[in-house]
Parts: sequence; C-alpha cells; structure tokens
Amino acid sequence: HRQSNDLIPIRVSEVLDSVISLFTSRLASAEVSIERQYRSDSIVSGYPGELRQVFSNLLRNAIEAATGSHRIIVRERFATHPLTGEAGVRITFADSGSGISRSLQRRLFEPFFSTKPATGTGLGLWVSKQIIDKHRGTMHVRSATDAPRRGTVFSIFLPADGSWHATGSNPPSADSRRSIY
Repeated sequence: HRQSNDLIPIRVSEVLDSVISLFTSRLASAEVSIERQYRSDSIVSGYPGELRQVFSNLLRNAIEAATGSHRIIVRERFATHPLTGEAGVRITFADSGSGISRSLQRRLFEPFFSTKPATGTGLGLWVSKQIIDKHRGTMHVRSATDAPRRGTVFSIFLPADGSWHATGSNPPSADSRRSIY
C-alpha cells in the first residue's frame, strides 16, 4: 500500500463501513453485535489508510473486550471541539465489555504498554494516537468497570475540511452541532 503525501477528502462513514465489513466473520464468531449510528455525511482531509488502521485497531480491541453476547456501537456525527470551537466530526467506538481500570487508562497511549501481555505488543493505541494527532485530531478514552455502565468508549475528534456533504451543503449551525464531550 503506497500512500500519497497529500491529504485527500475522506468520507468518514465509508472508511468506517469498510473496516466493519472486514470484521464481519470475527464479530459473528465472537457473538458480538455491532450497531452503526451515523448522523452525518462528514468529509475530513486525511490519509484513508491511516484512519482505516486506527478504526481497525479500535474495533479489534472492542471485539476482544466485548466477546460473548455483547455489543459494540460505532457512532459518527458532527461535533465542535469543546476548547477551540472548531467544527468537525466525532467518531466513537463503545463496547459493553468489562471496562478498564483508571490506573490502566492513564497508560493506554504509552508505547509498549498492553492490557493483553500474552497477545498485545502495546503499540496499537500508541500508533493510533500518533495518527490522530497527525490529522490534527484528538483521541480520548472513558471506561467504567462497575455495572450498570460497564464498558469502554474511545472518542476521536477530527477537524472538518469544509466539505460537509457530497451535496455541497453548508455545515450545520452551531445549535445543531453537539460538543464532543
């Protein structure tokens, strides 16, 4: 795979769908259902192969966490960055797994740190964070280990490139956008 050095317009939902389709049999064998909640037709500037790598890593981790009659929700919607007010898109991967303790959450984006020492290299989330940073985005994690809200949510914010819809419509008004947090 040879990637261009130039940013290109990327329809986020198409990249998400391509990643989800790659994991169809793995989702079925793990007995994990997936729910897609796309609320926009967002286009960002970026490198599709790199974003596909990030989304694949997050989906793979969610499947491993949610194995056995659990579900994963993948969301995509318009958002504004809470600190800068910049318009963009928020992508979340939410699983109903056992959650991650606070002490481990602090270390998730460190290189070579893994919550799966037998099978993980500790590079997946670190590389993913580097890719999102390269796209001028942000990546955060929230997790709970206690019922009833047990599970983990990875949240990504990517700034919009100004091309809001394939139809050329204007970006949503500030009232119709929701903050990413």
